[in-house]
Amino acid sequence: MKLDKLLNYLNKEFRIENFDDASFNGLQTVGKEEIKKIATAVDASVEILKKARKYDVLIVHHGLFWRNKPIEKIDSVLKEKLKLLFENNISLYALHLPLDAHPILGNNAQIARVLNLKKLERISAGFVTKPKRNLSFDELCELCEDKIGIVESYAFGKRRVEKVAINSGRGGKLVYENGFDTLITGEIVYEDILYAKEKGINLIVGGHYETEVFGVRALAEKLNHKFKVKAQFLPEE
Repeated sequence: MKLDKLLNYLNKEFRIENFDDASFNGLQTVGKEEIKKIATAVDASVEILKKARKYDVLIVHHGLFWRNKPIEKIDSVLKEKLKLLFENNISLYALHLPLDAHPILGNNAQIARVLNLKKLERISAGFVTKPKRNLSFDELCELCEDKIGIVESYAFGKRRVEKVAINSGRGGKLVYENGFDTLITGEIVYEDILYAKEKGINLIVGGHYETEVFGVRALAEKLNHKFKVKAQFLPEE
């Protein structure tokens, strides 16, 4: 499989040109032209880049280059990451908001699927959903504990959940939106927790990394079925 074929698929499937994102989505470093093995991961960390040495392409949610974090110097950490990419001839491809928002493969869509929540509408890069059965907040917390690995929960609102917003990663700003009684996110700052309390919104905080493994795992499975290449999700240890 040629690199260009993979890039054309990813660019089109995730509509990366439609997102006003802090991330430079798309190809960030160029490697081999012929692709046989693809890895996916949440972060382009040193640990993951070492694991990816035997792969031709690494697709990550959090790439190396960001519009809001201009590179003023190449420090020892970035130097090691670039060295691992260049010495092993790996193409690095980033999918930030486009992966959060994808209606099937995205982090939020996949969380809705594993929690058996029905998607109602897009909100930011996430979704407003509703339970497919009568569900209490405590029961939803137990479900999140099993499927995500809940970090914290705050029972600020209804005991019986009716509409649930899902926004993976650093998604606490969604509390300022309307149309739901419960928010599932990865991480949230104190002032947003306080606002949720005052507004009466339940919170479930599952961890930034833990809520963002879903998209890259689903993408690896999709690539395995779509193309005659090996695609594998690489977890952080």
